[in-house]
Amino acid sequence: MAEPSRKAGGEPDVDLRVLCTGVIRGYVSLATGTVDEAGLTLPQWGVLERCARGQANTITELTEIVPVDQASLSRAADKLFKLGLLKRHRLARDRRVVRLEATDKGHALVRQLSPEIAAVYAVLLEGIQEDDLEVFVRVARRISANARGRPAMERRKVTSVLRHSRARPRQELGPTVTAKALVENPGLRRLEPIPRPA
Repeated sequence: MAEPSRKAGGEPDVDLRVLCTGVIRGYVSLATGTVDEAGLTLPQWGVLERCARGQANTITELTEIVPVDQASLSRAADKLFKLGLLKRHRLARDRRVVRLEATDKGHALVRQLSPEIAAVYAVLLEGIQEDDLEVFVRVARRISANARGRPAMERRKVTSVLRHSRARPRQELGPTVTAKALVENPGLRRLEPIPRPA
């Protein structure tokens, strides 16, 4: 497969943030009304649906597939618990782990809303060929795996390098760990500073 086209500086000629934001905004704009009528927010719907389908049953598992932070997921789960849509219990083998499961009422709501959410997906995927969708899914999963596959320490080094490069674009790097990160990650380069208005 051909490499993505690249700008003069070596970075891909595509802005992942813009692409991902557009996809998420499209889903949010179409799905919000459906879940809002049921008295839920989209994060609450994400938690309820995933738990009802058995795709995730702890806050840690949910953070991998619902695109909000852990605190927001915990608040969503608390609200669903109060609404009687979710129940929780601690695992006997590890009392620290709280397992989340949809109640009968929660399962009924998921069955009720699922056709409407499926209609949202149909609108979003209109005109997209099956082959193109398979490529999109494969690429998106690869990008996610690349991000998750980096050890936390390496991710912090990369962030440190980029932050430091923005702050001091044409000076020698000071902290040893940052300089070492540049050596260990030769693909990184200094970013040009964003010009400030005069």
